[in-house]
Amino acid sequence: MSNDLISFEERVNDWQIIHPRQWIATTNRNDVTNFLSTKTEEIVESQVEAANAIIISQARIADKIDIATREITEGFQELQATFDWGFTELIWQIEQEREVLKDILKVLQAPLDTQAKELKKRAEYAYRNGWIDDALKDFLESEKKNRYDFTIHQNLGNIYLFKKKDQDKALEYYEKAVKYAAPKSSYYTNISLLHKGLVKYLQKDFKEAYNTTLRAIELSPDFYEAHYQHAQYCANIGKYDEAIKHLKKAIVEGDKYYCVKADSEKDFNVMKEQLNSLFKELQINAQNQVTIELGEVVRLIDRAKSYYNLPVIDNFKVAQTKLEEATVFITRGSFFDCHDAARKIFVGLKTALDFSVEYLLNEIIKLQNEINTSKNDGEKK
Repeated sequence: MSNDLISFEERVNDWQIIHPRQWIATTNRNDVTNFLSTKTEEIVESQVEAANAIIISQARIADKIDIATREITEGFQELQATFDWGFTELIWQIEQEREVLKDILKVLQAPLDTQAKELKKRAEYAYRNGWIDDALKDFLESEKKNRYDFTIHQNLGNIYLFKKKDQDKALEYYEKAVKYAAPKSSYYTNISLLHKGLVKYLQKDFKEAYNTTLRAIELSPDFYEAHYQHAQYCANIGKYDEAIKHLKKAIVEGDKYYCVKADSEKDFNVMKEQLNSLFKELQINAQNQVTIELGEVVRLIDRAKSYYNLPVIDNFKVAQTKLEEATVFITRGSFFDCHDAARKIFVGLKTALDFSVEYLLNEIIKLQNEINTSKNDGEKK
């Protein structure tokens, strides 16, 4: 075994300490999704606890508000900022059950005989149960029967990277997955590209990792995990301004939890000053925006109450309470607190407007009834 291969294995082992493999040996999709949801919540909670105060205030952490819990029913893109490489094999298992992928595979597998299709199913069954050598043997046989099925190559890449720690074989199969997925789906091409980028990252070929995620972004500009990983590789080659650009897009347009993820990522330690400047910019912009929104909503509700002579009953008291809660969050001032304030303002406004509309509709109906009654009385005379 070469020294280079030993060093690659050591890098993978070190990397897996930070991203430990999350696994549950089952063929039941619900068991997998429930397991992933629980593990995702645990990771996010630990990241939140250590987050920069500009991002999340200690008061908010104590309140345990919205800790990114999400039901994982599909795959990579649904996770967004809560994606972790330790989940990748299980997420890929879920991906293979998605209807959109099944439709693609129907075309790819149409010419195959029953034996060939069953061979792939057997390989997937072995993989889900953790019988890796059996899965590897059957996937390799399955590849011979249908080399255009990119899911086979993706599975082989995963086995060679995460189980065998064979960098050359992993790269070979991820590149095949990219090649054969490209005519069918930019989304699945991107998944394979992100895995290829990971291999290059683990090889410390950061420039090629950078090029790989850049290609993924060009294919799918709204695949925010690609922006995040690209920012990581930018940090490793000293492109700090570019890293901030892609991080900002991932956070603002994709998922605000990317800032928590970035804050805990060691690869960004070399650009902490730029990262903190980004967090401060996001915090100030959010606080300014939500302060303006609060003022506008307060004026709108006051105007509605006075203009239409609306009664101040429980609905408006609920709205007022939500606006007062929003004020508390704005005062706390962190990026996440301001997002919480925006939600409070929205609920307050919606409560007031729903009541206003209902009240005015009832007033119109009453007025219409009075007109009809007066008209009928006049006709009787």
